[in-house]
Amino acid sequence: MALWFPQIADGGVIREEYFWLPSLGMNFVLRIDGFAWLFSMLVLGIGALVSLYARYYMSP
Repeated sequence: MALWFPQIADGGVIREEYFWLPSLGMNFVLRIDGFAWLFSMLVLGIGALVSLYARYYMSP
């Protein structure tokens, strides 16, 4: 996610498409613009802090 920053900072949109059920015409598409990237980084950062806190909170 962090490696996509230069392209997103230039106003680009990341679009990845994977064929999920081609016989039914169903694909998995991931589309990330600047706003989605910002919130994904926010969630990633908060999750990392929670994991770090839990490591010391749960230690014997």
